[in-house]
Amino acid sequence: MKSKSIFFNQFFDELNKEAIDYCIMNGYEDYPEEIGSDIDIVVNSYIEFEKILEQLSKKLNFTIIQKMEHKHKVANFFVAKEYDGVSSILSLDIYEHYVVKERLLFDSKYFLEDKESLKNFYIPNSKKEFLYYFVKKIIKQDVEENIDQLIKLYQEDANFELYFKDNSKHIHEAFSNKDRNYFLTNKKLLRSDLFNSTQPLTHLKVFEALRVVKRVLNPIGFEISFLGPDGSGKSTIIEELKTRELPFRRVDYFHLKPRLFGAKGDGKPVVDPHAKEAYKGLLSYLKLFHFMIDYIIGFFVKVLPLKMRSSLVIFDRYYDDILVDPKRFRYGGNLGFAKFMRHFIPKPNLYFILTSNAEVIYERKQEVSFEELERQIEVYESLVDNKRYIKIDVNRDVKEIANEIENIIYGKLDERY
Repeated sequence: MKSKSIFFNQFFDELNKEAIDYCIMNGYEDYPEEIGSDIDIVVNSYIEFEKILEQLSKKLNFTIIQKMEHKHKVANFFVAKEYDGVSSILSLDIYEHYVVKERLLFDSKYFLEDKESLKNFYIPNSKKEFLYYFVKKIIKQDVEENIDQLIKLYQEDANFELYFKDNSKHIHEAFSNKDRNYFLTNKKLLRSDLFNSTQPLTHLKVFEALRVVKRVLNPIGFEISFLGPDGSGKSTIIEELKTRELPFRRVDYFHLKPRLFGAKGDGKPVVDPHAKEAYKGLLSYLKLFHFMIDYIIGFFVKVLPLKMRSSLVIFDRYYDDILVDPKRFRYGGNLGFAKFMRHFIPKPNLYFILTSNAEVIYERKQEVSFEELERQIEVYESLVDNKRYIKIDVNRDVKEIANEIENIIYGKLDERY
């Protein structure tokens, strides 16, 4: 059995012992053998569920690595547990009610009062599940992709009148006649009818405003940077990491800096990093000033908005590379001044220093002399503090390296939670 399936069974076996009423809303047919992205769970108490989740984390030895609040009493919890050095993640989409545009469309009691047992978890009554599923598809405007499944699940006594005051009769007729074209041509009309048939609630508007403010002040994204000499495998490791199931909505990549100004970096290998001479005098300090402005303003204009949208922001290289290899960036000014100005640069949550023996890296790439490579490795390793700057030995399989990096990130996320 897959580690994710084992984790699933352990979690729900324990959850069933707790005083919490819940049911998994959809996509559960192949659980626990096959688990997709999010596990949608409605609960009778969002606050109690979070308390129980914290208790179970200690009992089952997993970590809560992320909490994304979508609405009031609606959040996506990501929990991770290591199996043989590899993190397995369950994405738990928890809600006490289903709210759209400050409209309370379904509350938990509606689903939980007649829930049914399946395997080692609970599911909603099929009639209520169908109505919920249909309403969601109308809101998301993707009925056409799911019309066959909807027709299959259709219940003649579904209470469409609650949500579609003007079109409930037509909806019943279309389902009875398997009239797919009706839903394709009227999906916008049905969405409008749904919102006209329900009213926004003032207190939910207030809670939503507070949630947005909280997201701005405490963004739940995460920013990391990879530092290391040419040949340390930065690009390969980043690409491997991007293939993983990560507790973020998206992954965004930057080469060296945000690039608020100038051409966008493509991250392609530099064949001869020391080919051009360093700038002299004032030009060198202007180069450094350009870098600083790009990092500082670029953080607020580009990076911070991404972190607010729960992105994993990855930098291939960062300002610190100037201190290690100033020739590469044609900086000929005072290195102590560049070190001092580093204090004003926004810092990623974590830096991964990718190094190994100089012989290993030199065998991969010979873009600088062996002596220069040794010097660079020594300076890179001097940055390591095992807090924000973490050393990663790259003389091993890329999947093993990515596993270690994932676990380190999740440890930091757990501390933040």
